[in-house]
Amino acid sequence: MFNWKNGMKNTVAGMLAAAGLLVNIQSGFCQQSAAPGNAVVEQQADILPQTENDHAVSDTAYITLYWLASAGNEKAKLLLDTVNVNFQNLDSASGDFDRIRVTNREYQKLRHDSLNEYVLNHGYRSVMDLASGYSPRGLELSEAGIDYVGCDFASVTESMKKLTERCVDPAKKHHLRYVTVDGTKHGEMDKAADNLDGPVCIVTEGLFMYLDREETTAVLRNISDILKEKGGCFVTQDFSTRKFVTAVAEALYPQQGKEIYDASAKMYNDTSGYIMITEYGEDTAEIKEIMKNVGLKFKQIRLMKNAVSSPANDMNKEQRERLSKVTENKFMWVVTAR
Repeated sequence: MFNWKNGMKNTVAGMLAAAGLLVNIQSGFCQQSAAPGNAVVEQQADILPQTENDHAVSDTAYITLYWLASAGNEKAKLLLDTVNVNFQNLDSASGDFDRIRVTNREYQKLRHDSLNEYVLNHGYRSVMDLASGYSPRGLELSEAGIDYVGCDFASVTESMKKLTERCVDPAKKHHLRYVTVDGTKHGEMDKAADNLDGPVCIVTEGLFMYLDREETTAVLRNISDILKEKGGCFVTQDFSTRKFVTAVAEALYPQQGKEIYDASAKMYNDTSGYIMITEYGEDTAEIKEIMKNVGLKFKQIRLMKNAVSSPANDMNKEQRERLSKVTENKFMWVVTAR
């Protein structure tokens, strides 16, 4: 979808290598490490060939899908079974990976569920999902009668067209579309938005930390133009990522939140060289300035009201109670046109 090659290449290769995996990133296929007992990821899906620019994005989308499926998301499980990507013995990874695994699983669930809750609670009937990956959101919202357009690289969107064909309710199929889009290109963004009636809710999760200032400005300017024409809003937690992940880790493992966040980042950086171009932390002055310059305004609101932690049996009652309070944080950014 975006030219994030420099910031994202080999992201998943790095993460899985640190977990005891050997990834054949050239083909997009993952192979078993030679070391016995290590985790295995085996892909056998009917997925379109990928270019050098987009294979890392596609593999990252698989990992996100895995986290959601392991958190109990039924549509994610269905998609994971359909693409036939198998994650075996992932729990056997050494080091801090157990804490990183649980933290990422619960973070991804909260991130995904809170965006869906916002859309449903505010009555939007049109959703445009940027860098949609292999998210189950299209299946979930289309079943609710909401028009959904997923936007990403061609290899991802064309694959999702095939995959969701096997999963979507035929009576709801007309609500679901996937479109190849480069979010920095005005014409492509406008064309994708033409599939939707206003007002439209534009969403994204896990995108902006991989964009530089120029790319971020272009994407937000295009979002601004769409919102000015159609009305609606843009909703994301991307600009609170560091605080969000740290809060989840802290809820699960008190006094270890920063350590877990740093260990997770180090795992990526040590194995892939350079991951996040913009690591949003306490200082969000730059993104606020860009929004103002492109005609956007924002407010920050609590994540959600009705959070449910995953059904996994590796969390105790106290962890679940602390995790539920993470939703009170104002990590959600609601952005509208001025």
